[in-house]
Amino acid sequence: MDTPLASTHSLAVTPQSLLKRKSTDRAFGVAYVIVLLVTFGIAIAAGLKNNIDGMLHDAQCGPQSGNINGTDAFTANAIVAEVPELLAIPIISVLIGMAWMGAMRACAKGMVYGTLIGQGLVLGGLTLAFLAIPGLTILAIFFGIIFAMYILMLFCARKKINLTATLIEQAATVVQVHPQVFLSSVLLMILGAIVYGACTAAALLLLTNGDWVLSNSTSDGVVTSGSGTTCQRQIPNAAVAGLSFVGFASLWSVEVFSAMRFYVVSFVTGVWYFKASGMAAQEGGSGTVTNPVTTATKLAFTKSFGTICLTALIMYIIEQLRRLAKKQSQNNGLAGVLIACCINCLVAYLEFITRFALTLHALTGDDLSTSARTFTSHLNRHGFSAVWVNWIANWVFHFGAFVLSLLITAICLVITSKSQPGASVGVFVAVGILSFIFAIVFLSFVAGILLNVIDACYSCLILDLDHGAQSQPQVAQAILIIVKPTYVIQHPGGGLAVTVEQPTAAVAYAQPYAAQPNMAYGQPNMTYVQAQPLDPNAQPPTAYARPIVSEYIAK
Repeated sequence: MDTPLASTHSLAVTPQSLLKRKSTDRAFGVAYVIVLLVTFGIAIAAGLKNNIDGMLHDAQCGPQSGNINGTDAFTANAIVAEVPELLAIPIISVLIGMAWMGAMRACAKGMVYGTLIGQGLVLGGLTLAFLAIPGLTILAIFFGIIFAMYILMLFCARKKINLTATLIEQAATVVQVHPQVFLSSVLLMILGAIVYGACTAAALLLLTNGDWVLSNSTSDGVVTSGSGTTCQRQIPNAAVAGLSFVGFASLWSVEVFSAMRFYVVSFVTGVWYFKASGMAAQEGGSGTVTNPVTTATKLAFTKSFGTICLTALIMYIIEQLRRLAKKQSQNNGLAGVLIACCINCLVAYLEFITRFALTLHALTGDDLSTSARTFTSHLNRHGFSAVWVNWIANWVFHFGAFVLSLLITAICLVITSKSQPGASVGVFVAVGILSFIFAIVFLSFVAGILLNVIDACYSCLILDLDHGAQSQPQVAQAILIIVKPTYVIQHPGGGLAVTVEQPTAAVAYAQPYAAQPNMAYGQPNMTYVQAQPLDPNAQPPTAYARPIVSEYIAK
């Protein structure tokens, strides 16, 4: 039988110095640094051997250039004229993003249900629209069935939706208490863009290492010469291998800085959650982590760098498996679709475990393998509720970001129409595209941070439950009332008994609970068993309010 995690695992969010954290998975951090150094070396070597002149002009093939026909003269001038309106895009996006977070904090449940019901209304609208068009009755029936199933799913998942709303509210609170997390995330994104840009430059320099050769074959990427033959760009084998290596380095770098942002957000969330008795007392004995964002960023580049690189490498492999699944589904018929489904299921599970393992690493300081084992043991005790929370929150945030991006685009188009009434259609198209792209990128960035906070909040809560702590009673109280957990008693001998759940208006968790004198329930789905008399000299049993998720999911 399972025992509480407190007896087998030392939680690093108890009061102790952060300086005692050890470097974890250092080999992968060293490997990533070596990969970057090799990439920069490849870029330097490719730059020394570049053949840029040969790309533009060749003695046999002639000038390799062409005329760009059909360019619109208005585009450049129109964009310059619209600079004031374009400068308004980030301002409007930031204001709407702040209002969005404020609404999430003030009325999270209404925002969540409004977003989910809005998606249902879209399906209902499509059903009615197809019903009104002759000959599209089958499509109307199809979307009607999807609409009915969607509403049924919302009804069945209402407890999970309430849990999601509670965590979204706390996520908005965290980012408002520590707004520096946005600045740190932006700086990490810029640094990642610089590294990715360097890798891209290395790839471009490798492409210059080649020559145009005459060929009688016609294929993609060839240029017709004046003599009727074709000129084809030929790249040395060493450059091809270098391109593969640089591509790997660039994609790994993208995942590294994404995981680094996730780590920083998780750490800051842990500081906020355990502020009363945990991570707040870990910096120099002062009792307070004066700047958790700076501390987290420093740890991300030092002691936790190896684990972050390992997480990023796993995420890179997951992305490659996802691409393989997509390729299988497109090219191999029904068998390919079945294989793709299996791969996607495996990929989704690995991604889920990896992300939460990184969250636990940020909270505990353990290596990634230990964190993953710890989290899977949490899943055994608390069920797969976190899967639901992650899925619903992701759905809510990204649909909300899409709708708000459309709103920002509409506002920018209205401003353009008022400032330049005689503007051409091309100007409106350019402004609309730029507005939507910036808005969706910015709001998705905000949504990503809030999702990271939600993951960390859930992890903090289950760590609290497993260790019999009450770090954030107001958070745990709301969540535990929603899920209505069954109290689990562990007797000194190690046996577990599930007590009778009594109606109550509030739930107290991780409190001592008196033993039942006569009867006790066995494990879920088992018959009644007679409770054995306790040793009078034994310690009293302790109750751990672990939610038996398999029970309340079925309700």
